[in-house]
Amino acid sequence: YTTLFRSIECFRLLETCWSNSHSHSLIRLLKDIAGPLLFPSHIATFSQLCKHLEYVKRNLPVLTQYVTGVSVQTSLATKGFVVDRDFIHTPPDFRSLENFRFIVILSGIGDHWEGGCLQATLKVPSNVSLRTAMEFYPSQLRSLVSKVVQSTAAKLILCGGRITPTAAQVLRELGTLAIEVVPEDLLYLIAGIGGRTPGTSLDVISEADAMQGLCCDLLVVSQMRFVRLECLDASALSSVVMCGPTMGCCRELSQSLLNGVKMASMWCNSVTSNGYLLSLPGGGAWEILLAKRLDQLTSESDAEYITKRALQKGLLSIALGLYINALPGKLSRKKMADFYQAATSKDDTLVWVDPTTGCVGKAEHERLPLEPFSTQLLLVQSVLNLLGQLLRMDSMLSVSRLPSIKDTVDSDSDE
Repeated sequence: YTTLFRSIECFRLLETCWSNSHSHSLIRLLKDIAGPLLFPSHIATFSQLCKHLEYVKRNLPVLTQYVTGVSVQTSLATKGFVVDRDFIHTPPDFRSLENFRFIVILSGIGDHWEGGCLQATLKVPSNVSLRTAMEFYPSQLRSLVSKVVQSTAAKLILCGGRITPTAAQVLRELGTLAIEVVPEDLLYLIAGIGGRTPGTSLDVISEADAMQGLCCDLLVVSQMRFVRLECLDASALSSVVMCGPTMGCCRELSQSLLNGVKMASMWCNSVTSNGYLLSLPGGGAWEILLAKRLDQLTSESDAEYITKRALQKGLLSIALGLYINALPGKLSRKKMADFYQAATSKDDTLVWVDPTTGCVGKAEHERLPLEPFSTQLLLVQSVLNLLGQLLRMDSMLSVSRLPSIKDTVDSDSDE
């Protein structure tokens, strides 16, 4: 239950991250993708969740594939790795592989034996027939492929290079599927989950290099064929297929998802020594509340009156910046006075700025955005650093303040 509660809390943090840049429909889509990507059902403890979020943050660009020319709503998250290649040959009755072994190599199969030269000179000894000489390399390739496949019991081979027709024919006869020209980053990622590195070529592969797979099948997204691979050592891992009308749209959504993952990882780091997460209300609510506390603790006879008052105004300026950004081109002196009146009221009511409407009012628990404590701490540190620089100055050039209610009595005609 604790992990479930924390995942719900993290979803509210993600909404805060995406609310200012995307519509409600896109936010729902990103949440649907982030659910299985960040919070798989296999994770039971919070420490496992933190490690998983850090892994996803580091490798999300490799775990994301793109499909252009289709609706954004087609985007999805699916279990396992997604390879943007098809099998070199697929049996007619193929549905999926289950509980199988597979190998990963960086090179192709047979590509250094066949092809590569348009012209070649073949010297045949007098005691060797031409047919025997022509069949030497293909027979050696057949022997090597058969030996490796039989020793490792591999039903799938992922290659970083090309697979020649001779090698493809041997694999077809052995009933082994293969994928060629797989991106190198993805090969290292797949092999790395088992603590291995991809083999440089097929002739150095041994039985210990074979990995255990849970499921392998085809994934079709808008006529694009992908191969989906689930591994035993990464059963909680998911990949993303990001769709959009253009590649720029796909990359923009992918970057938003990555920003959300970074926010979730930062949220995991906001854990106290007692194991409690520290999430603070967003929308300027926390800054306004802290400014109110400072106002209650400050008196004109206090030796630190000027410092505390400057810090209070600096905190209110953060919330004011959110308010101004929420109302581009629509800000008036009257609305500024309404904001200042709500932010400096003497009660302890939690006040926030709604980034979608620009309204300032009492915070509702269901709508209140949340932000990681570490983010807010960095923000307050920047205010304190700026305040320290001002206090160390020899002379003050100018001083400005937020308008008071008396200064901003205005009519509606001035808006």
